[in-house]
Amino acid sequence: MCVLCADLVTSVHWTEGVRKETDSDMAYAGSQDSRLHRRRRLEMVAMLNQILAFYGLTVSDWNGVRFVVSDKKGQTVMAQNLSEVWQETERLSSRLPDPLDDTLLRFISQSN
Repeated sequence: MCVLCADLVTSVHWTEGVRKETDSDMAYAGSQDSRLHRRRRLEMVAMLNQILAFYGLTVSDWNGVRFVVSDKKGQTVMAQNLSEVWQETERLSSRLPDPLDDTLLRFISQSN
């Protein structure tokens, strides 16, 4: 499949949200499922940015199919899914992301 087609018709990763029996596991550009997927993804990006700020990183959405993870030095990498975001977080920050880290949890609660 070409890159353009892969962006228009893409399999939704299991971390993209809860599937209902009526949900399609394919998101077609312009469909109602696509709009719902996009909204959920932007909410995820907002939450990720709260967490990744602790590691000195930011994340943005790229066309609803990939994440762009960046550090303050300008280094940027693409991640296909949430699992890869965590891998890239570890690589760019040289720190193992731990969602139960007390310092991280205090950082998040103070930023809200």
